[in-house]
Amino acid sequence: MYRVALGYDLHRLKIAENSIIICGGIEIPCDLAINGAHSDGDVVFHALTDALFSVVGKDIGVEFSNTDPQNLNRSSDEFLSCAFDSIKNSHRIINIDIVVICDKPKIAVYSLEIRKNIASLLQMEIEDITIRGKTTEQTNPFTIQAYTNVLFQKKSNK
Repeated sequence: MYRVALGYDLHRLKIAENSIIICGGIEIPCDLAINGAHSDGDVVFHALTDALFSVVGKDIGVEFSNTDPQNLNRSSDEFLSCAFDSIKNSHRIINIDIVVICDKPKIAVYSLEIRKNIASLLQMEIEDITIRGKTTEQTNPFTIQAYTNVLFQKKSNK
């Protein structure tokens, strides 16, 4: 049996010279920074964690509440690892498709590095992961958001 899950995340941005934005666990130099995130604000890992939790009926907002002091400035790779641990015995990830929407930074330059990082964390082949950057066409230049579609195959209980 196959299942598809959609994950989503959005964060506000603020002007911050010589800053970084973390996307897919990769630090990207930028003149903008995440504004007000409780954790590290990695929209790619948050959306991906959201999708993985979905297949086993969990919710990233419950598992990693933004009001829990333990999650303050926490690295999102911990969220993703936890979500992967919760699904790896019952489901196999077939493929992942990610869209990141922001005017800055430009995602295409970092897509291979992000794909390699995700493949390593989720024990996948890089060919089964895609990531694309889209802009807001300056309609919302102070946000960054990610949508993630994940195709799962349920493992047999033999």
